Amino acid sequence: MSAPPDTIHFNQTYMNYRYEWNGFPTILAFVPWIYMFPTLVVICRIIGIYFKTNWEIQEAGKNQHVFLVISLTQISCFSFYIFNFLLVRLPATGLFTSWCASIAPNSGLLLISFLASYTNYLAMIYPFFMPVVRLIIMMHPKNHMRLSYYLFYGSHSIMAYTLLVRPFGNDAQACLVSWIFYKTHPVFNKTTVTNGAFERRVNTA
Repeated sequence: MSAPPDTIHFNQTYMNYRYEWNGFPTILAFVPWIYMFPTLVVICRIIGIYFKTNWEIQEAGKNQHVFLVISLTQISCFSFYIFNFLLVRLPATGLFTSWCASIAPNSGLLLISFLASYTNYLAMIYPFFMPVVRLIIMMHPKNHMRLSYYLFYGSHSIMAYTLLVRPFGNDAQACLVSWIFYKTHPVFNKTTVTNGAFERRVNTA
């Protein structure tokens, strides 16, 4: 079968490529997993706390929608890392060069590209909602829960129209925000009191 113009498909040069496991691109591709795996554990704990927390109980430093925005931001950042890894970092190692050259263009490869772009959009739009939610709390302290609910879940919510914006996201955001949020938010800081119950430790400074 002849090669489509300007592609690697069925190009004999690429089909004959031999992968070198100790190449520099391979090191660059797999070293980030050293810090991304622990970050994934932190993100999972953040999500778990979100679903376990009783948001109807009012506590200092606790707001459901602020917590939700941070959680969605970290999920989208990590998702972008995964699809960017499949789209850019892993192919750059040459591991699948020969295989990709031996198959015809298909929607499966296109899907990876689409998901990388889409999660990139999400990684940018969710941080935008952090100051928006906080502004709603400051300007409408009595009914901010209703307004935030409309922002996120309304039938024609603002978020639904602003998910498609210029993409942004990277490893540093996924890691640093997750770890800082996990280490500093009072909902994760618990101490045991004498009666065996748990009491949240809230910084007053």
